[in-house]
Amino acid sequence: MSNIALNLERTSAGAVMPDGNVVFESTVFSAGNIGYDSTTGVITFHEPGRYALKWWVATQNVSSSNGAVFALSSSQGDFIMGDSPIKTGEVVGFGIFEVETAPVTLALVNVSNGTANYSAVVPVKAAFAIV
Repeated sequence: MSNIALNLERTSAGAVMPDGNVVFESTVFSAGNIGYDSTTGVITFHEPGRYALKWWVATQNVSSSNGAVFALSSSQGDFIMGDSPIKTGEVVGFGIFEVETAPVTLALVNVSNGTANYSAVVPVKAAFAIV
C-alpha cells in the first residue's frame, strides 16, 4: 500500500440541495492512488487501506427541520455523519474509513431535509482531508 493523502477546499458561494454532494473545486494536495472528480464531488479510492477522514462545512443557513446534517456516504455502504442543531456556523465530521476491495467511491452529502447555503462571510466554505 502506498501513502495516500488528499486535501480539498471549496471557496465558491452557493448551496447544496438535500441529498446533493458537496463539490470541492480546489485540490490543495493529492498523493497516491486516489482520484477526485470536481464536477460530481466523488472521491475514488483505487487501493485497499484504512484512511482517516476529517471535513467541515461553513453554513450561512439551512432550510431544514433537522439542523445542518452532512454525511460521508460510500459505495460500500459506509455512512459517517456529522451534524449540528444550529443552522448557521460550522458543521464538522471525522472518522476512520476502511477500503477492503477497491475501487470504492465516497462523497460528502447534505443529508439535511433542506438546502444548505454556504457561508458568505468566510473565504473557505468547506474543506476535506484524507490521510
